Amino acid sequence: MYHYAGNNPINYTDPDGRAHRVPVTPDAVLGTKAHNSAYDKIAKAIYSKGYSLVYTNKGMYNASGTSKINRKRPDAQVPNGTSLLLWELKPSKDVIQAKSDIEFYVDEANKKGVKAEAGEKLGWIAGNVPVKDTDGIFMDIYSNEDGVILYDLYRYEDDDDDSKKTNWKVIGGVVIIGGVLIVGGVVIFFSGGTVAPAAAAAAAALAA
Repeated sequence: MYHYAGNNPINYTDPDGRAHRVPVTPDAVLGTKAHNSAYDKIAKAIYSKGYSLVYTNKGMYNASGTSKINRKRPDAQVPNGTSLLLWELKPSKDVIQAKSDIEFYVDEANKKGVKAEAGEKLGWIAGNVPVKDTDGIFMDIYSNEDGVILYDLYRYEDDDDDSKKTNWKVIGGVVIIGGVLIVGGVVIFFSGGTVAPAAAAAAAALAA
């Protein structure tokens, strides 16, 4: 899916419609920045599930949240009365490690006599989140498994190589001329960029 201006047209622009996502692989430094940029989004997602107390990047607490039991630091935890709910944040390529980390945290809590378990899956958390202290790197954050929160990093780059682009000037009777789409005599104007086949097909269906 194409997001105009990183889905943030107030702070970013993409006047010619050519920007596209390029994946970014985090190293240790970038991974730390990504984590720090994600914590507030994660906390909001957990609060939205009805929990009243959320700790991010802190040593593990007991089930009532009144004292720490271990200096190990899950990325998010919720003292939930009778149990401690835990989440681990990792880049999507490290999902197996995230599951392993959650199992480790649960075992560590149990050793201290505290019942702990993986927190519930949170679903989609946030997209196009700017990573702090980076030059134009963004992240998507999501949670599709209990206790596991994943992120993908990317940047937007401008594709100036027209040889790599498909020429959509004629698509099944739909003619595109300089930002003007003509379908069965109906003229539709586009502000910039290339009209994709799906857009042209939709316009053709409307004009049919």
